[in-house]
Amino acid sequence: AADALGALGGNDARDSLFLGLSDSNPVVRNNVIYALGKLEGDDIAFGRLVAIARSDELDPLRGSAIDAASMVDPDRTIPLARGLLDRSTEKHSVETDAFAALRRSKDPELIDLGVRYARPGNPTPIRSAVRC
Repeated sequence: AADALGALGGNDARDSLFLGLSDSNPVVRNNVIYALGKLEGDDIAFGRLVAIARSDELDPLRGSAIDAASMVDPDRTIPLARGLLDRSTEKHSVETDAFAALRRSKDPELIDLGVRYARPGNPTPIRSAVRC
C-alpha cells in the first residue's frame, strides 16, 4: 500500500503515508519512509524525512530516512548527510545510507570526502558504501 501511495503522489497520498509513520512495526515504517522518498520535490515530505533522520530511535530507520530524503531533494540533503558521517551507529547503518544520499547528489565536491572515508582504517561497511 505504501509503494502504491508513493507512486500515486500528491498531497493526499503523502498525508496518508504520514499516518503509517506511527505504526508500531519498524518494517512498516521503513516501507513508508521509502514511499515518501518517491515524492520528488515535495517539501513537506522532505521535512518529515529529515526529522526522522535526525531523531528516530532506530538507526536503520534514520538511515533509510536520509536515503529517502535524498530521493526527494538530493542537493538539500547534502548538509544533513555530511553531518551524520562522523557518528558511529550500530552496523554503521546511518553512515552507509548517508553515503547513498551523497552519491545521489552527484556533487563533484564530495569526491574528496569519499576518498577520505574509503581509506583503510575506516570501517568496512563505510568503505564499501563510498563506492562512487
